[in-house]
Amino acid sequence: MKKIYWSLVFLLSISFGLDCSKVYAQNLDHLYYCNENTDIAQLFIINPYYSVGHIIDNDNYLVLFNHENLSIDTLNLGNSKDYFLQNLIVTGTNTFFVSALKYYKILEIKAGKFSIIEEQELKEGKYNLPDYANLEGMIYGQYMKMEDMVFLERPEGNRRKDIGYSLYLFKDGKQITLVQNQKSVIKDAYSGIGIRSKVMHLDHHLLIPVEKANKMIVFDLATNDKKEIDFPDVEKKNVSWNCFYDFKGKKSYAVKFYKDQKHEIYALDLEKESFILLEKTEYKPITFVDGKYHYTSTEKDEITNNEMICHYLKPISK
Repeated sequence: MKKIYWSLVFLLSISFGLDCSKVYAQNLDHLYYCNENTDIAQLFIINPYYSVGHIIDNDNYLVLFNHENLSIDTLNLGNSKDYFLQNLIVTGTNTFFVSALKYYKILEIKAGKFSIIEEQELKEGKYNLPDYANLEGMIYGQYMKMEDMVFLERPEGNRRKDIGYSLYLFKDGKQITLVQNQKSVIKDAYSGIGIRSKVMHLDHHLLIPVEKANKMIVFDLATNDKKEIDFPDVEKKNVSWNCFYDFKGKKSYAVKFYKDQKHEIYALDLEKESFILLEKTEYKPITFVDGKYHYTSTEKDEITNNEMICHYLKPISK
């Protein structure tokens, strides 16, 4: 949604105490949020109308912002030692999954409020897996609940950098192995996601990038069939791929991340398994929302010289 800059700054100044004189040097066209006075550890843009900030000060909580960046609701996560936010994954237009060390929550945004659809405590070594789960040893890794499905990303063996890992899906009374003891084939995951995979629900399919294996998995929820799609070959050690889904725009994207040069954004056709280059950018995309990509930039206030984390939504070049 196009924002008029002075209106945005005025609203931010009311809600967060932002000094309008401090941001005139920023990229005003694509600025989404920028403020040095509010300790937002992370900002997740859910859709064009809502975003969720994770704030840690004396408390540990989520705050819901509307399209004008005004705070309209909060959700206490508990003390940060026992309930530190591990993961927030957008699973639909208005829904997202939160894991916080000892529990998970599935949340939906309804009428400008956080609504908890489901929540459970997580016990180390069990992770609330179904009774039919058949896994040996300690169960640890990334746990995610989506509707009636459970997704588990489990490191195999020890925690060395070259560790193997497996991906499992528990659905309709079946344990489905998506990846079995996969070894890393690239040096580093330059998207910043690391070994953890996102799980994106695309209507009747799941899209799961496995960045360190340089591939993605498309899983058919109706037939339980899976298809592995390889990312293009990585010709250098300082390169990795990942994929994203725009829940609002209903489009898939792939990004070729570089360690020390411009990243490349591609239109991704999952049926044709094709990649079409759209744009080269010096910014690292975090997610895609309504035909724009979200990125952050650390910038300094020209008056106080204090650092600010600024968030941008930039339209993708066609």
